[in-house]
Amino acid sequence: MDGKDKILIVDDEPANIFLLELILEDKYELIKADNGKDAVKLALKELPDLILLDIMMPEMDGLEVCKILSDNNKTRDIPIILVSARIQDEDVEKGLDLGAVDYIKKPVSETELKARVRTSLRIKHREDELKRLNKLKNDFLHIVSHDLLSPFTSILNSSGLLLNRDFSNPMNDIQKELIDIINKAAQKQLQYVKDILTLALQESDTFALNIDECRLKELTDEIIKLHKFTADGKNISLINNVPENFILSFDVNKISQVITNLISNSIKFTPRGGNIEVSAKEEESNFILYIKDSGVGMSEAKIKELLGEGKVYSTSGTEEEMGTGLGIRICRKILDAHKATFQIKSEENQGSTFTIVFKKSES
Repeated sequence: MDGKDKILIVDDEPANIFLLELILEDKYELIKADNGKDAVKLALKELPDLILLDIMMPEMDGLEVCKILSDNNKTRDIPIILVSARIQDEDVEKGLDLGAVDYIKKPVSETELKARVRTSLRIKHREDELKRLNKLKNDFLHIVSHDLLSPFTSILNSSGLLLNRDFSNPMNDIQKELIDIINKAAQKQLQYVKDILTLALQESDTFALNIDECRLKELTDEIIKLHKFTADGKNISLINNVPENFILSFDVNKISQVITNLISNSIKFTPRGGNIEVSAKEEESNFILYIKDSGVGMSEAKIKELLGEGKVYSTSGTEEEMGTGLGIRICRKILDAHKATFQIKSEENQGSTFTIVFKKSES
């Protein structure tokens, strides 16, 4: 074909199809179906740019066709214009709720039909272009992420060796201080780049969830073990009171990232000798996970900042531990994708409690 937009016309009356063909055949590639079942098959096979769909058809009416196509990932973004003599308010509302973008009443006006077709196709082309650009952005992020992170590995390894290994010509105090500055700056920038990349990928169309069953106690045990060395360094007790029998369905890697971030934050903002408790309970249709610390706490303004959409400012920990300020935002994105809720309860000098509410899987 010559690059024309493809329109699927669906109507059980041959005269109506003929009229629509007569109006549109000069500018568009047309395919036709005279019943709902064939319309669904053709839409899935041909993936038209637009569908003109009659409501009143035997066996499978236009509203049912609309629902089937809207529920299918392959066809859900194809614009559908309802074309029918029976355009009542309830039909229009139901059709638009089911995924149609517009409607035209029979008998069809040639001028109106052409205008509405042009408008729907123009919107679709813009959406297609946005998807294409978004895919390019996502592909770019995947490609450059390795190149962005690799230099930091070299900087951190080299500066770490200089700081922690004895050489034949030992450095003076000023040299050690400068290398320590380089090492800490590289650590902070590396974490910042990682968080930016994670956030960007999670906001993209590539942010897919791999749902699997997981014993929450086992997962939290593993995460606590990973943090034990850091916690011991500040003489902080890590306590896991999650019940053994809690089995949840979620993306294990991503929820692990959330819990890791929250425990890491609690260690960061808990003074020496404090404690952090991870617990959970079952409540009606929910599993609720708590991470509670005896740290420095937060003001109401800081909580609003973390839970808002504006800029998040990094805060140093009790022993000047570094962060980027993006961790909580990343956690929220992951939990939103799981349809889980996230709450923070805290007061200054009274510690903080982070609460995650997971909906139970429907059996």
